[in-house]
Amino acid sequence: MLYFPEKRYWRKAAAVLVLLGLGFAAYHLLAPEWVWDPQRIEQVFQRLRARPFAPVWVGGFFILGTFLFIPVTALIAAVATLFSPWGSLAVSLGASMISSLILYWVGRVLGKGPVTAVSGPRLFRLGQRLRRRGMVATTLMRMMPIAHFTVINLISGALVFPVRGFLLGTLVGMLPTMVAVIFVTDRFRSLILNPDWPHFFLFLGVAVVLILLVGIWRRRVWRRTFPLEPKQTTRG
Repeated sequence: MLYFPEKRYWRKAAAVLVLLGLGFAAYHLLAPEWVWDPQRIEQVFQRLRARPFAPVWVGGFFILGTFLFIPVTALIAAVATLFSPWGSLAVSLGASMISSLILYWVGRVLGKGPVTAVSGPRLFRLGQRLRRRGMVATTLMRMMPIAHFTVINLISGALVFPVRGFLLGTLVGMLPTMVAVIFVTDRFRSLILNPDWPHFFLFLGVAVVLILLVGIWRRRVWRRTFPLEPKQTTRG
């Protein structure tokens, strides 16, 4: 039986919110004034954005991060701290697509044996079952927190998913989550530049609503695609 791994999703979401709350409290209450000076922080961002070919360099580090198994949501958030929402979307989406294609071919060259050793047999069997759905398979694997971004790419290559469906599924599956992460990060950046409790609670409310909406949407899509199978009874 396939099920939406909702417990993992809610645990991750709760951990992120707790860490953000503790981080802001420490930042607001304990950091010296020169650390949280909004003008100083904005100047740092401006200097980074003003570097020649800054989007190319950041995109390159994004791709390198996926090879190092850094969570893709963390990479997207890091990009969103530097650029505008539209710029962040362009850099993150472009780097994600390039990284996906490279890792897809790495998985295709390695084959099923080495990739299964990385992903585990259970996840690999899930990929085999999803492969019959083409583009929908990749879209589902991107939307659901069932495996690391890098592992999904390797599995798709090892199972020889159609390249066109793989790329389209990556685009469609990642775009909603990417937009949500960029939006929340942009609001968090605004909070850092205006470090007070009203801005924090406004940010927290927006983040909770987005997490709930994404979680409910993912669960509905998963259950429509994989209806719950009746439990099998065994005779003793």
